[in-house]
Amino acid sequence: MIYKSYLILISDYLFTLKKNIYFDVVFPFALSLVLGIFLIFNFLNFDKNFIVNATTVLGILAGFNMTAITILTSTNNETVQELKEKKTDIIIDGLEVSFFRKLYILISYSVLICLITIIVNTIGYLISWDKICEIKTLKILKTIDLFLILHIFFVNIRNITSLYFLYFNETNLKGK
Repeated sequence: MIYKSYLILISDYLFTLKKNIYFDVVFPFALSLVLGIFLIFNFLNFDKNFIVNATTVLGILAGFNMTAITILTSTNNETVQELKEKKTDIIIDGLEVSFFRKLYILISYSVLICLITIIVNTIGYLISWDKICEIKTLKILKTIDLFLILHIFFVNIRNITSLYFLYFNETNLKGK
């Protein structure tokens, strides 16, 4: 039997998207399509060095997010209690999700998708793709990889801004 609990986390993350789907998914997808076109016309350098560097950065992001999860779960101050009590308009399994759980879902999802992408890139690094598939197929795979990497970066940007605004109880900057 295959381990499937990670699918629950992905499902919970999808419930949190709503308007953020544009920032987390649509924008990285559109950007990766543009970069994919550059890749097709050989205007973009996507080699093994890029994979090594991207994997290193993803590992650092995963570590950062694991630290954030540790801080969230081990801190028990007044602000955290308020976040646990304050509800969002997100419903998962018939229950309204607290801001704390939403943030926990977002950060946990980021760790999960980072680790999955690291595994995919590590395997991809080891395979001689040019010997087993056509150049067009290889460029499509690279474009998908670019989407995953961009998706992770944008999810992390959202996580950082969510953390900032949740802890400071703000919804916008109001020019101050």
